[in-house]
Amino acid sequence: MINGESIPVGLEQGTLNHLWQSTVVVLLVWILTATFRSNRASLRYALWMTASAKFLLPFSLLIAIGHAIRPISTATAPGTPVSSALWHSVQPYTLPTVTDTAASLVTTHAHRTTEHLWRFAFSLWIAGALVMLLSWLRNWLSLRAIARRARPIGEVAGVPLLQCEGSIEPGVFGAIRPRILIPKDLLERISMQELEAIYAHELCHVRRRDNLSAALHAIVHILFWFHPAVWLIRARLIDERERACDEHVVTEGSDAEIYAMSILNVCRFYVEAPAQAMAGVSGGSLKHRIERILDGLSHRELTRARKLTLAAAVVCVIGLPLTAGLMNIHSVHAQTEQEPSLPGAGDHAKAFDVATVRPSHLTSGCASMLPPGSTHYSVTCMDLRVLIAMAYGVNSHRVDGPSKELDRYYDINASTGNHPWQQTDIAPMLQTLLAERFHLKVHIIERPVDGFAMVVAKGGPRLKQTSAANVNEAQAIHAGQGAPNFIARGMVQGTAASLRQIASLLSFPAGAPVVDHTGLQGFYDVSLHFAPDDDKDSDQPGFFSAVEEQLGLKLQPAKVPATFLVVDHVDANPSLDQ
Repeated sequence: MINGESIPVGLEQGTLNHLWQSTVVVLLVWILTATFRSNRASLRYALWMTASAKFLLPFSLLIAIGHAIRPISTATAPGTPVSSALWHSVQPYTLPTVTDTAASLVTTHAHRTTEHLWRFAFSLWIAGALVMLLSWLRNWLSLRAIARRARPIGEVAGVPLLQCEGSIEPGVFGAIRPRILIPKDLLERISMQELEAIYAHELCHVRRRDNLSAALHAIVHILFWFHPAVWLIRARLIDERERACDEHVVTEGSDAEIYAMSILNVCRFYVEAPAQAMAGVSGGSLKHRIERILDGLSHRELTRARKLTLAAAVVCVIGLPLTAGLMNIHSVHAQTEQEPSLPGAGDHAKAFDVATVRPSHLTSGCASMLPPGSTHYSVTCMDLRVLIAMAYGVNSHRVDGPSKELDRYYDINASTGNHPWQQTDIAPMLQTLLAERFHLKVHIIERPVDGFAMVVAKGGPRLKQTSAANVNEAQAIHAGQGAPNFIARGMVQGTAASLRQIASLLSFPAGAPVVDHTGLQGFYDVSLHFAPDDDKDSDQPGFFSAVEEQLGLKLQPAKVPATFLVVDHVDANPSLDQ
């Protein structure tokens, strides 16, 4: 298993994105190879090799390349934030209220469960990759030992010819310095004409660098052993490379019957070599190969229409991501409101008069805290991850750091002296507490994540404008005793909330960041009722349908830039008393 460190931020979603994108490319290649089945095998081989290479080349890398080579421009479109702002967080978290904390806890436990699943999957992947690597190494070392014991007997078209002991079939070994291996008794079993046909076949493998491309796909196979498409690609690569060599041998003038007989005799007397470590004679579907050889291996040249089809596929797979990077396209614009930031000088001025921190005797799912308005602040059984999230105004699933420390639970009892605390006081006081007791050090990173863009649905918004007389009064509601926002099972309520704050509320049941893209101004009262995912008997609509029907808004999947808080250092054994 992985050690106590968390899965790196964004790795899970980035991995899933890369896998489904690569799968789409494989499906596209499968369609193209079916379309080009009457054309040269070398073309189909190149297409399958492209599908293999895609697993090592994420679209995000192509976008980054396009972004790196795009011309520098200081102009920005009217009303559009500058490009640096596009990667700032668009997730609008206000300081947590009591109900925000409860929602954050739900997200935290879901995040923790997901993290454990990813750790298990990562461990399983490591085990599988090691098995695949050891299997490939065993085959390669076995062939290398045979090659080292083999006796040089000359050259064929400049390629060293080695005579080896054993019953392994003739083949090409070596990706960088290829050598042709032939069994010692080969000349006793086949005719000279058949031997020349075999030499022609192996020289074709050498010219095509088939061992090098096989080694590249071996890397893909080791890293992505769990993906069925990778196994399909391996089988198709072996089959198409043998067909390509068959086409070359017959086209160059070898007698088809003699060539077919040479392949059958090799299969009759010798053992097939590991295809990923050595390009032999007997790879692929033997029956179909022999039938095609005897039929003359006819193939069509590419028509203009098929060339255009191939060019369009290349543009889709390579050109579009590069163009996206060149144009600096992003799914949504950044919010213009203030984003979470690290405290600067003087931000720790607010602090509790007296505070006691104790490890909690309880385990999980039991966090509670007193509401604002008193001189006493108490938190029971809350994990350190949520405390940090509360202090810095981010959602707890965006706090990245060592799980061993962040998943510990604590009880906090503190006093603010003679001054009753308000919601806006808690964040800086918690920051001071975490810095002094836990020696917390953090930094902010920004990364794009999968989320939702909140837009106006067809028919227009169905929002009720707040009764607040003006903007100042609405803002006072949120800055005073805490915003009267409420998130519960199957329900979201907000009072005097901006569209940015409404998006923040909707992010919890949506399970992903929501960014306001409506362009609407003002403050609104919202009351949303929906059926929870696990409630099949509810007569309420699902969450996304409810947002559209009751609020006149729509959540569209989009890439949104998000801020993550990375824990650089934290002491899990804090100073207990101040």
